[in-house]
Amino acid sequence: MRQGALRAAAKGAGKRHSQLYQLRRRLYLLRRAIHFWGWRTVSTVRWGTVRRISVYGRHFINVRTDDFRGFRVAELRGSQPEKIAIWASLTSLRPELSVDVGANYGEFSVVAADAGLDVIAIEPNPAVAECLRSTFAGQSNVMVLESAVSDEDGEAQFFCDRHASGSGSLGRAVVEGANRTTFGSPIEPVKVTVCTLDTLIRGRLKRTPESLLIKVDVEGFEPSVLRGATALLRHAAWWWAIVEFQAAATERAGTRPADAWRMLREFKGRVIAPGESPGEVFRRVGELPEAYPDECDVVVGGGVRFERSRAALLARCADSRRAVTDS
Repeated sequence: MRQGALRAAAKGAGKRHSQLYQLRRRLYLLRRAIHFWGWRTVSTVRWGTVRRISVYGRHFINVRTDDFRGFRVAELRGSQPEKIAIWASLTSLRPELSVDVGANYGEFSVVAADAGLDVIAIEPNPAVAECLRSTFAGQSNVMVLESAVSDEDGEAQFFCDRHASGSGSLGRAVVEGANRTTFGSPIEPVKVTVCTLDTLIRGRLKRTPESLLIKVDVEGFEPSVLRGATALLRHAAWWWAIVEFQAAATERAGTRPADAWRMLREFKGRVIAPGESPGEVFRRVGELPEAYPDECDVVVGGGVRFERSRAALLARCADSRRAVTDS
């Protein structure tokens, strides 16, 4: 009798906790919606559908004023500071090419471009790709491609939410399962060109680069992108990549998370931990853990001169620390 009462009390407490969580989440989303609509209204009246913003202190990109993702990037003045710090360090290696797969508004592309690197920014969402073209108009070192990247060449449906561009994907189930702020906007299918990185790089450059930086953030289809870059990575003397891993999105995209993680573990790498400096990340590069996390970002690399490039990175990071200490 007493155990039954305790179970009932525990069940009631759990239900109240769940209801409280849902209430708090609804209030949070309401606050975000109010902030977004205020920013959107002011931005649209003053700048129209596209607004130029600064990110990470000294870079400038264009974002759509009707997109929650654009609002977040503007509000934070750059939405991925830890990854960008690592990316900026990698650009100091002066690779032949930087490829931004799933570029969105170009936070990674603009850092590489402003460092003087040749950049290919790839984005399948037509409205966002138009923003990218306007951001890099007149810059001869940046090529913007309106395309999706996978392990086969062809055409496919790309599913996107015009008010939440960060959740766009080749898989409708990925977008439907994303924890996105929709504000009532529907998921819209768009027919897009799909290519592999092997095909794209050979076709555009007429050669295969000896050194390479890649960022891959494609909402669950990261394994497909890497499978389509096999020849590119095999040929490079050294390469580095920052890759997003989300177990749930990967599974919705049709790949077992364990298989996707096993693919990443074939390379030397490091799970990017919150608060970790670029120097700490590069120093701790090694074998990725056997068990995959629910979600994370990893930095991986390879090639016969990979260790030489890592030594150069560590030396640059040490020089930067000394410069800060001396000042």
